[in-house]
Amino acid sequence: MDEKSDAGLMVTLSEVTHIKEQQREKNQLIDFLSHDVRSPLVSQLAMLNGIKTGRIEWEETLIDDIENHAKRSLNISDQFLQITRAEQTAEQSFYEFDLLNTVENSVDSLSPIASSKDIIISFSDDEPVWMLGNAELMERAVTNLLSNAIKYSPNSTSIDISLKSESDQVKLIIKDQGYGISKEELPYIFNRFQRQKQSEVKGEKGAGLGLNFVQLVITKHKGLIEVKNNVDAGTVFTVTLPILTS
Repeated sequence: MDEKSDAGLMVTLSEVTHIKEQQREKNQLIDFLSHDVRSPLVSQLAMLNGIKTGRIEWEETLIDDIENHAKRSLNISDQFLQITRAEQTAEQSFYEFDLLNTVENSVDSLSPIASSKDIIISFSDDEPVWMLGNAELMERAVTNLLSNAIKYSPNSTSIDISLKSESDQVKLIIKDQGYGISKEELPYIFNRFQRQKQSEVKGEKGAGLGLNFVQLVITKHKGLIEVKNNVDAGTVFTVTLPILTS
């Protein structure tokens, strides 16, 4: 070998953790779309085809079944759109709004559902809490938390909501008397497509996107969400958010 020639080996090291995470999320999305999104649509078409061909005898309950599948499809699509919107919302578009009014709107919209289960929602705060952000996204996040509290609570129970201002921040606390979250699943409840086994067994199938959306919105608003849980004794979600001070 020519001693004057330069010979060497170039080694390039790449960080693949982020790439692997993206691939994992992509695979999850494909699995989700292929099953959770297609399943209710396929069921609807099967029912309609069965009625059309006479294979399925007409019953009044079929309308309810088709409606439930349609609502599930719509709900999944809506949650995807909400997550996309939250991801694309820029801080530069934030504006001042009253968090108290936002929570009241969520309570009002879900009161009929709570009443149908004889669930009492307790919320009596009356002091405005002004913050910088997106009121529509925040209302949807609060609605998701409250909707879960209602869905996973037994009949004739109560849900307590409170707003506690502390210096330059406020704590929104939602406490229910539901069956809680298992210790094993608790660390993963904010992950996308994560669903509780207990709720799946009870037939309360979700898309696994609701709490992921909530965490995304809270993070966008420079906040923090925490959960304390007692299995069969309820769950407490605490959202801490920065507020405007005079």
